[in-house]
Amino acid sequence: MCASVNFCLLKKLENIVKNGYKKLLNREPDTGGLQHYISLLEQEKINEFQFHELIKSSQEFMILHPEIIPKIIFPSAALNAATENIHEA
Repeated sequence: MCASVNFCLLKKLENIVKNGYKKLLNREPDTGGLQHYISLLEQEKINEFQFHELIKSSQEFMILHPEIIPKIIFPSAALNAATENIHEA
Protein backbone atom coordinates (compact mmCIF):
# COMPACT_ATOMS: atom_id res chain seq x y z
CA MET A 1 0.00 0.00 0.00
CA CYS A 2 1.22 3.51 -0.74
CA ALA A 3 2.13 5.93 2.03
CA SER A 4 0.53 8.86 0.21
CA VAL A 5 -1.35 9.68 -2.97
CA ASN A 6 1.65 11.65 -4.30
CA PHE A 7 4.01 8.74 -3.62
CA CYS A 8 1.66 6.35 -5.46
CA LEU A 9 1.44 8.72 -8.42
CA LEU A 10 5.22 9.07 -8.62
CA LYS A 11 5.68 5.27 -8.50
CA LYS A 12 3.08 4.87 -11.28
CA LEU A 13 4.84 7.49 -13.42
CA GLU A 14 8.22 5.88 -12.72
CA ASN A 15 6.83 2.55 -13.92
CA ILE A 16 5.44 4.15 -17.08
CA VAL A 17 8.85 5.63 -17.92
CA LYS A 18 10.83 2.50 -17.04
CA ASN A 19 8.46 0.25 -19.00
CA GLY A 20 8.54 2.61 -21.98
CA TYR A 21 12.32 2.63 -22.08
CA LYS A 22 12.47 -1.14 -21.74
CA LYS A 23 9.85 -1.76 -24.42
CA LEU A 24 11.03 0.82 -26.94
CA LEU A 25 14.77 1.16 -26.28
CA ASN A 26 15.47 -2.20 -24.65
CA ARG A 27 17.22 -0.58 -21.69
CA GLU A 28 16.70 1.10 -18.36
CA PRO A 29 16.42 4.89 -18.40
CA ASP A 30 19.38 6.91 -17.20
CA THR A 31 18.70 8.97 -14.07
CA GLY A 32 18.34 12.24 -15.98
CA GLY A 33 15.90 10.79 -18.52
CA LEU A 34 13.87 9.10 -15.81
CA GLN A 35 13.50 12.29 -13.80
CA HIS A 36 12.83 14.41 -16.89
CA TYR A 37 9.97 12.27 -18.16
CA ILE A 38 8.49 11.72 -14.69
CA SER A 39 8.45 15.49 -14.25
CA LEU A 40 6.75 16.08 -17.62
CA LEU A 41 4.13 13.43 -16.85
CA GLU A 42 3.58 14.67 -13.31
CA GLN A 43 3.08 18.26 -14.51
CA GLU A 44 0.72 16.94 -17.20
CA LYS A 45 2.81 18.55 -19.93
CA ILE A 46 2.66 15.19 -21.72
CA ASN A 47 0.56 12.06 -21.33
CA GLU A 48 1.66 8.43 -21.61
CA PHE A 49 0.95 8.27 -25.35
CA GLN A 50 2.99 11.43 -25.95
CA PHE A 51 5.83 10.02 -23.86
CA HIS A 52 5.95 6.94 -26.11
CA GLU A 53 5.86 9.13 -29.22
CA LEU A 54 8.76 11.22 -27.90
CA ILE A 55 10.81 8.08 -27.36
CA LYS A 56 9.89 6.83 -30.86
CA SER A 57 11.08 10.12 -32.35
CA SER A 58 14.49 9.85 -30.67
CA GLN A 59 17.64 9.15 -32.64
CA GLU A 60 18.33 6.15 -30.39
CA PHE A 61 14.97 4.55 -31.25
CA MET A 62 15.48 5.15 -34.98
CA ILE A 63 18.93 3.57 -34.85
CA LEU A 64 17.49 0.52 -33.06
CA HIS A 65 14.49 0.28 -35.41
CA PRO A 66 15.54 1.54 -38.87
CA GLU A 67 12.83 -0.52 -40.53
CA ILE A 68 10.12 1.87 -39.35
CA ILE A 69 11.80 5.18 -40.19
CA PRO A 70 10.06 5.58 -43.57
CA LYS A 71 6.70 4.98 -41.94
CA ILE A 72 7.34 7.67 -39.32
CA ILE A 73 8.94 10.28 -41.54
CA PHE A 74 7.14 9.52 -44.78
CA PRO A 75 3.78 7.93 -43.93
CA SER A 76 2.48 8.66 -47.43
CA ALA A 77 5.43 6.72 -48.90
CA ALA A 78 4.30 3.61 -47.06
CA LEU A 79 0.76 4.14 -48.34
CA ASN A 80 1.99 4.68 -51.92
CA ALA A 81 4.11 1.51 -51.74
CA ALA A 82 1.12 -0.49 -50.54
CA THR A 83 -1.06 0.98 -53.31
CA GLU A 84 1.55 0.17 -55.97
CA ASN A 85 1.63 -3.45 -54.80
CA ILE A 86 -2.14 -3.67 -55.22
CA HIS A 87 -2.00 -2.27 -58.77
CA GLU A 88 0.78 -4.66 -59.75
CA ALA A 89 -1.23 -7.71 -58.71
